[in-house]
Amino acid sequence: VSGDSSHLYGDGLAIWLTKERKQEGPVFGNKDKFDGLGLFLDTYANGRHSYSFPRITAMLGDGNTEYDQANDNEAHSIGGCSANFRRTNVATKVKITYLKNNFLDVKLQHKA
Repeated sequence: VSGDSSHLYGDGLAIWLTKERKQEGPVFGNKDKFDGLGLFLDTYANGRHSYSFPRITAMLGDGNTEYDQANDNEAHSIGGCSANFRRTNVATKVKITYLKNNFLDVKLQHKA
């Protein structure tokens, strides 16, 4: 994830493990009220927080709950951490282990 820091290129990116195929929408390019797991690599703080950005968070969508973009979905996050994965000197790699409704492990390599 890179770009000139004087321009806003987007809010980051997401990895989706959902019941339905991708449908265009406002949540990192996908529809809101999704059913499944959304993993968000968020590069821009839309609200004020005690933690820093970039940030990695996850949400288990039930098909009815909206993603709260104004507050970076803080209320619906099932976990998260701050990690400076932008403009690093190595390729950023993400390894995801997910056992449906049981276990989520996200490993991030972003430093040499």
